[in-house]
Parts: sequence; C-alpha cells; structure tokens
Amino acid sequence: MNKFYKENGYKKLKTNIKKEVKEIRREFFKIFSTVSKFKNFKKTEFKTDKDIINFYKKDKKNWVLAYDLLRNSHLIYSLLANKNFIEKIKKVSGIKRPVLTSKILVRVDMPDGKGSSPALSHQDFCAHQGSSNSITIWVPLQKVKIKNGALKVIPKSHKHGFIRDDENWKKNIIPKNLISDKLASKFGNFIDVPTELGDTLIFSTFSIHKSGINDSNNIRFSLNFRFNDIESQDYADRNFYLNEKTQQKTFDVDFNPIVNFN
Repeated sequence: MNKFYKENGYKKLKTNIKKEVKEIRREFFKIFSTVSKFKNFKKTEFKTDKDIINFYKKDKKNWVLAYDLLRNSHLIYSLLANKNFIEKIKKVSGIKRPVLTSKILVRVDMPDGKGSSPALSHQDFCAHQGSSNSITIWVPLQKVKIKNGALKVIPKSHKHGFIRDDENWKKNIIPKNLISDKLASKFGNFIDVPTELGDTLIFSTFSIHKSGINDSNNIRFSLNFRFNDIESQDYADRNFYLNEKTQQKTFDVDFNPIVNFN
C-alpha cells in the first residue's frame, strides 16, 4: 500500500489511460448527437460542450435519454482492460484481487449545477458495504481545476471508519451516506484535488468527500467506479455481500466495519 494513500485516504495517480479517456469522451459526444438526431432536436453532429448544454436547456427529456445511454457504453469498461492501470491501483490501495462493487457510474456536471446533481458530503462505504479496504476510482475525462469542479476530500478522514450522521437517520433521509458539513468539519477540512487529463483519483470508501461546483462554461465529464477486495477476510466473513442485490433500497449498515489504516 502506498504510504501517502495509507496516511491520507486518497491519492492522485498519473496513469497511462489518456488515450482511453479521450476516446470515451468522443463517444459521449456521438451518443448525444445520435439521440438528438433521432429525436429531431439537431441534425448536425455535436462539436462543443455548448451543444450538449443547449440540448439540456431546450430538450431535457431527450437529454436524459442520452445521458442514460452513456452509462451503458461499452467503452467505459475499456479502462478495466488496461492491465497497467489496474496493477497501479492495486499497488497504491493494497487491494489484492479487485472486483467491481456495482456498475460504473457516469457524471455529466454542467455549469450551475445542471445535469448530474452535485454530490454533498458523504462516504461511499455506506452505499456498498463491501470489503473494509474497498476503494473508489474517480476518472475525469478532461483537465479539472477548481473552477470546473475539482473533487473535494477531507484527508485522513478514512481513519475514523464509518461515520453515521444521526440527524439523517432520525429524519430517515435517503441516501443515508450523507454527512452534514457541520459533522464533516469535525474530521478536518475539505481540500480541492485538481487533476490533469489522464489523471485518476483513488480514495478509500471511508474518506469523506463531495463534488466541486462547476463554475465554468464547460462540462465536467467523469467516471466513478469502486472495487472490493475478495481476498479481504472481513468481506469473506459476510459472504461477499453486494448491496446492489437489494437495489440499494436502504443504506443501513448492519455490522461494525473493521478499518485498520494505522
């Protein structure tokens, strides 16, 4: 396990996936263009982010149809075929035999919080409840600075394990993995993590994080996928639990996750 990752609960990686990232982004534009064409919005190809933004503003219903198709594009799984990329993730996180916790997620964060809704402060663990060393991989499809929504994370917050916001539980708020900024502040301060094209951000599913707000005029595309470790004993003891089997109807944690990052 990488020393910085073990201490801080996250790590920005320089990777060799720039080619795949560019191809995925181009494919997303083609999908939006195709849906637009067949739904009689615009017959010409979408060339710029502005084309997709205008599609959303003028025909949100069909924009959503295109967005749903992005998540089913075979190209988003091309990253998993890159052995060097997977080996680097394993080396940094300490995961020995990774398996996906669920389908790869796609985010399309447009200006002013449109498109994918900005994620509030939360931990990913509650939603998946996999191995105690489970990780999230965030792959932006373009350069990301603070202005267009760099991810925000609280360093070292992973060492506290699962954090339950009792106010959410009392109010029965779903998803229950949300953590108020007030409670999150007890575990440190959020920092921005800018990335270059081809960079990947890896973090523990116990790390508190949230979306950065896109204040630019362009779109912030990103992929979000998570790995469990099937060579984790605590995960085996719970019969390799997959929360997606219950369709994530509840985010209740019915066990005491064992976390050891010391």
